[in-house]
Amino acid sequence: MYLLSRQVKIIRYLKGKGTFVKGNELAKILGVTDRTIRNDIAAIKDVYGDDIIEAIRTKGYRYNSEIDIHNNLFYDLDITDSGNRIIYILKKLLLSPEPVDIFDLSEELMISERSIETDIQRLKKIFNTLSLENVSIKRFDDNITLKGYCSVSNNLIYDVVKYTNDAFDSSEFQKFFTNINLDYLKGFIIDILNDFKYESRYLSLSRFMLDIALIIESNYIYGESYGKKYKNLVEKYIDKIQGKYMDMSVKLSSMLIDRFGITISKHDTNFIAYILYIKGKMELIEEEIRSANILKDDFYYFCVDILNRLKNEKGIEFIEDDNLSIDFIFHLKIAIKRIELGIKLYNPLAEKLTKEYTYVIDLAVMIADMIYEKYKIKFDFNEISYIGIYLATAIHNVYDKQRNIDRLKILLYVPEGIGNLNLIHHQIENLTDKNRIIIDGTTNINMIIDALLEYDIIITTSNRLNIDNNKIHIINKRFDSVEREKIKNIINYEINIFEQYKFKKMCSIFFDKNIFMYNLNLTDKYEVIDYMCNVLNKNGYVDKNFKNYVIEREKIVSTEIETGVALPHSIKNTALKNGMAIAFLKNPILWDNHKVKIVCMYANSKKHREYSNMFTLSFVDAVSDSKFIDEIKNCKDLDSFTKLFTKHCINNK
Repeated sequence: MYLLSRQVKIIRYLKGKGTFVKGNELAKILGVTDRTIRNDIAAIKDVYGDDIIEAIRTKGYRYNSEIDIHNNLFYDLDITDSGNRIIYILKKLLLSPEPVDIFDLSEELMISERSIETDIQRLKKIFNTLSLENVSIKRFDDNITLKGYCSVSNNLIYDVVKYTNDAFDSSEFQKFFTNINLDYLKGFIIDILNDFKYESRYLSLSRFMLDIALIIESNYIYGESYGKKYKNLVEKYIDKIQGKYMDMSVKLSSMLIDRFGITISKHDTNFIAYILYIKGKMELIEEEIRSANILKDDFYYFCVDILNRLKNEKGIEFIEDDNLSIDFIFHLKIAIKRIELGIKLYNPLAEKLTKEYTYVIDLAVMIADMIYEKYKIKFDFNEISYIGIYLATAIHNVYDKQRNIDRLKILLYVPEGIGNLNLIHHQIENLTDKNRIIIDGTTNINMIIDALLEYDIIITTSNRLNIDNNKIHIINKRFDSVEREKIKNIINYEINIFEQYKFKKMCSIFFDKNIFMYNLNLTDKYEVIDYMCNVLNKNGYVDKNFKNYVIEREKIVSTEIETGVALPHSIKNTALKNGMAIAFLKNPILWDNHKVKIVCMYANSKKHREYSNMFTLSFVDAVSDSKFIDEIKNCKDLDSFTKLFTKHCINNK
């Protein structure tokens, strides 16, 4: 059972007074209308019974001290919290058989109509972000209704809560439900699932519990069948939900009737069986797909075409038939089946992915578009983000491969024998970061002449190589501590020079003083986008269509990150040449949810693919670091920015 914070205050005030209190006095104390007080008293009586508060027209209200509610279960719902409030409104819209009056709702929640309208707009935005295109809130005069939610089997309360607060504990759902102990409900749901040996990773216990809780509340509050709302959706599967799934649902329905004293209609029973069937069926489909050898059918070759396009256009290489590629193909096949069954997944890493791998989402959208064009299956943002996780892994593989190529190459020549060679090799490895060097060893002097071009440093114990070449460093045969310190300093110096050259080369490709802007006096997100696109166009980086693709990308998910930086870019690689336009704004602006002071617009062409992935990973890593942002905030020119960026890349490599 639950009460609003205000209703809890009424109980405590009346209990403390011990005498009758007029309704208008309560209204004045709480800053609400007499009508709100009457509604609150009625709500309290719904929870604790009519006897809890005595009501006499001429005297007012008095708490009945003969009734002990100390041990009763009730939950104080903080309606001042907007997150709680939108769930309260959503639940009301889901359950109410009639349109909900905004003015009644504002009275009930003790907030203004404008606040209700703001909450509704927030809900609409969340529906859009969750790709619930069919779900909408419609307003007619002062009434609002929820439309289209019966076309999906997902529990909207669960989805919205998890989107707004991923750290939300399932026990916190209790505060949104009256007359139901959710722990008790969850307990006997688990017992029934165990009795039938039901297993499916697609059945979220918390989500399923909320479905059952909505069935109970709909019956308690409105005397209505919640499952009836989903009649059209369920009827498509009416033959398939018979047998085990219907037996489970019938048993669960019987327990609800027995333990909660409610009426369960056949629509409710069918709806429960439908949920169990859909989730169980998907588990079987996934097991079947993953347990079979990969079938080289049309879908396989379609996926291979996708992988080849990623390699040829983006420089992201999946190796055909390796574990990552095969798992990626399995994932796409399973995702299509999942979507066909109407199952929507929530990806808890989606937000993290969009912030840390903002450019990966574009590639995932490209793949989703190719799937839709071929199979007419539309991926929502959560499914797209799962594709992005595979792409992020592949990009890191490319980056790691590039790092191996870019490592400082050292040849160690020790003619005294293999044992000495191995010992000195091991000692040199421990002098510095192993990930930054490659050491090859030899006891054969004939390798040295060819190695002068192939290696960056040659270290030897032989005086026979005492020739005029700054690559060669002779050490004594004991390789004592003095020699080790000398070689350590040489290697670290060469690594620093080598990596400075590499990152300066990368910066020369992507940075340009003509697209570096300082102290821009702009006040709006789209004004900034328009201005920066024009600068890129004027300097020959993009054509005039580029801005439309940037705005299209922003509509998918915001490119802002929490360090006060936005990374707008085109959803398509249509740039004429590579460039990162950088703008320092005179004053921070609200991008979407965060204030932004630095805007970095990426123009990504198909050129320099060997640097592109490394640059985007390094750049996003840098601007996601609040320490780096603090260092660059006073940069007034590109040279100072580039020096700090290069320093960050080398120090965090």
